[in-house]
Amino acid sequence: MRALVLAVAGWMLAGPAWAAGMADCQQEKNPDLAIKSCTAIVKNTKETAGNRALAYFYRGVANAAKRKYDDAIADYTAAVKLNPADAQSYNNRGNLYDRKGDNGRALADYSKAIQANPQYGLAYSNRCWSYYLAGDFAHALADCNQALSLNPKNSHALDSRCAAYIGLKKYDQAIKDCGQAIALDPNYGYPYFHRGDALYRKGQPKPALADFQMAQRLIPKGNAEYQAKVQSRISDIQAGKPAPSSP
Repeated sequence: MRALVLAVAGWMLAGPAWAAGMADCQQEKNPDLAIKSCTAIVKNTKETAGNRALAYFYRGVANAAKRKYDDAIADYTAAVKLNPADAQSYNNRGNLYDRKGDNGRALADYSKAIQANPQYGLAYSNRCWSYYLAGDFAHALADCNQALSLNPKNSHALDSRCAAYIGLKKYDQAIKDCGQAIALDPNYGYPYFHRGDALYRKGQPKPALADFQMAQRLIPKGNAEYQAKVQSRISDIQAGKPAPSSP
């Protein structure tokens, strides 16, 4: 559910040929070309540490796009070794640990990203979600509050805070947050699921079913876990079953 950072600033240019290689390293349309170009930069021992760190970052983005998560994690690790203040690489590595189900390492990396940049709203938002997955709804709520104080229009943070409110059984607040997330991005499927969940738990199965059906259409089919949750909720409502007792 959480997003990777795809771009950072800070290249130290060194001529037309180098700039062309950097452009190929940065571009997102062709991950194989990005990996090849970034690799040439990181292998250049005459290159600055800062530029090599950025090349590792972009190679990590390309490897993640190819779902080569272990390779991407290795790239982000190399980036922060060269530049310990690289908040974006910590954030992206945390995101990949989340995808691999390693919640502890994800939380640690989001915390490092925040330590490197205390104004980094995306890292607060991502750590909010990781705390939610760990069942620590109070810390999740605190992090999403911080993310939203930095960017009130962060639909991901609104959705995550909605989920945290459900964990805390504060369904009215959850419904409000998910409604705001949907208003900001009507094609973002997850807030429909979470709002449906809050409505279902409030004893309102009819509007909940409409939200679940919308979530089923909008959540990527590749997210089998959430698609299974959505179908389970739809089937339960249609069978007249009560809402689940846990998130």
